[in-house]
Amino acid sequence: MYNFIIFVNLIDSLDDRTLPSRYIFLCQNSSTPPLPHDQFFTVDQIHIAESMVDIIRARSGQPKRALQIYQNAHDVYQEYLPDDHVHVGKLKVYEGDSYAELLQFTKAIERYEQAQVIFNKAYGSECNINSAMVSVNIGRVLLGKCNYDPAKKSFTSALTIYQQILPYGHVKIQSTLNDLDRVEQEEALCV
Repeated sequence: MYNFIIFVNLIDSLDDRTLPSRYIFLCQNSSTPPLPHDQFFTVDQIHIAESMVDIIRARSGQPKRALQIYQNAHDVYQEYLPDDHVHVGKLKVYEGDSYAELLQFTKAIERYEQAQVIFNKAYGSECNINSAMVSVNIGRVLLGKCNYDPAKKSFTSALTIYQQILPYGHVKIQSTLNDLDRVEQEEALCV
């Protein structure tokens, strides 16, 4: 018979300040051996990684810190999730957003394209809300680089998807139409 107590001390750090320690207490009295570490903690580790990502996403203006958090989350996801899991795709989008904020447009587009491949595989089609969101993000980066024709193409792709899956007048449709108008306005200013 196994009688054991497991204490796990989880200390998270944000902005170089240590959050209060949290303890998970497990007491198991059983005649079966304990679960292997990776089976027992899988869900907990994924939830902790997701929470850290949510916290840093709520704090704008810290793209370098965000990239560190995303790397930590990626390490957890890599251990417990397949490479083409939707969570991995969303993390790629968040990384792309941080790189765009740092004006590292090539890296931003690279991350967005990786996310798009994951979403298309996960949903079995290019016509999904996440792929449309990625197309909008790519369009905004391209617009920031003054690459008007590719930006227009990316926004148009997103608009086509949104119009197929969202109701008429949806805020994402309107926002994408506004992005297309902005391309036209900025392109006219450059002539």
